[in-house]
Amino acid sequence: MGDDGEYLDGFNFYLQARCSGQIQLSKGIINNVATYRRSENSIRAIGYNLTNFATWLYCEECHPDLGVIHWTDVASWLLDDLYHEHMKQGLWTQEFRATGNEFSLNSTTTMKGRLKEIKSCYQWMAAENLVEWPKSKPTLVERQKALGRSLTALRQSLPEDLRLLDVEPKYNRRQDPGDWSPLAPEELREILGHMSGRLGVLVTLLYLWTGMRLQELISNTLVPGTIHLRSENERRLASPRFPKKPYQLRYDTNDNTMIGVLPDEETSFSSDDFMLPMKIMGKRRKIRTVHIPAYLMRAIWRYFVLERRKVSGATSSAMFINEQSARLNARNVSYLISTARKAAERQLGQRIQLTPHVLRHTFACLAMEGIIAGRAAEDGHDPEKLSLDQIERYGTESTAILQEWLGHALIKDTIRYLRQLRLGRAGLRYLEFFTSAVEEVVGDATAF
Repeated sequence: MGDDGEYLDGFNFYLQARCSGQIQLSKGIINNVATYRRSENSIRAIGYNLTNFATWLYCEECHPDLGVIHWTDVASWLLDDLYHEHMKQGLWTQEFRATGNEFSLNSTTTMKGRLKEIKSCYQWMAAENLVEWPKSKPTLVERQKALGRSLTALRQSLPEDLRLLDVEPKYNRRQDPGDWSPLAPEELREILGHMSGRLGVLVTLLYLWTGMRLQELISNTLVPGTIHLRSENERRLASPRFPKKPYQLRYDTNDNTMIGVLPDEETSFSSDDFMLPMKIMGKRRKIRTVHIPAYLMRAIWRYFVLERRKVSGATSSAMFINEQSARLNARNVSYLISTARKAAERQLGQRIQLTPHVLRHTFACLAMEGIIAGRAAEDGHDPEKLSLDQIERYGTESTAILQEWLGHALIKDTIRYLRQLRLGRAGLRYLEFFTSAVEEVVGDATAF
């Protein structure tokens, strides 16, 4: 429903048909009996794409020459010239409204999906005689002038105090890590014990030992000795410059064309080092080094020899593959973790907060606690009896290390883990002191 109280009937009809399976974007617009109903997450994503555009239609600053645009009056140039450009320039984003910063939305994961969904919606509505599509569009000069006026209006729509602020680092939409609890030891043991097969255990342990993000873990676990063709996006990079044709992978941390290649079998079984370095490409194409325990790499190579090689049709250069013999994807990993979590919850009789990112968060908390405990022990302190100031002092030293391991662009994102550790460990001990003091004053309150 729009701000004027009128239902956007065409959008609602399309949403019903789309979510009941009558419209398949990958195969064009098909009007037939529904054979497949989409998941709740898919329905939510489709609905969000439509409501985001509907909100844009009701925002007069986005198109000051036209005012509020009725859903039946939309023309293709409004999508291609205004809506797309507003997202591209970072003026139609949550971040712009919250901070005044202009940062473009991601073209592949956000803009492309929204535009495709909306165009499909209007093509379907035109086929159903609900709208006229496509409509004629103004001349290029007129469209450019309309875009300029809309950009000015959007910037001026911000409160003055936001317009005058200097540009800050990119607004972080991710939930504060302090709102998530790292997995307890007994939860970890139960989850690993209920993993289906060796694959889930190895992926979970890689998370816990490296702190990689989900997409990083999927993209950077390549098998040395295999022939690999980098993705189109990787081949476009100026640095590192990957070969344009398939080439043989090898483990070499000094060669940037070998980024994402796992330690080879010989290194894993013959090295005396406990931790083996590996270069990966992470968020915003940042290159960093993670370390994998030699024992875990040996287990990964045993999986490769005993299970991975025996999979029929497995030609992928990725170490971890799914049941279709293709590279393990984000959905596969989430399913493995979710299945183990449900089994562990039944065993423990309690809920477990677990997603792939919680495993990364657990790595961060355990790593910071380990660094602090090590530094405290070096100075002759008992790690279990550190004061708030000592935790802060040793933790500040550890944040630079952890920032590099996690691939954080900003140190403030890493300091959040120190805050949680400080409030968790020292805070609980101070709460115990408080409880003892209260009991001394009021005695046994249960006797009243």
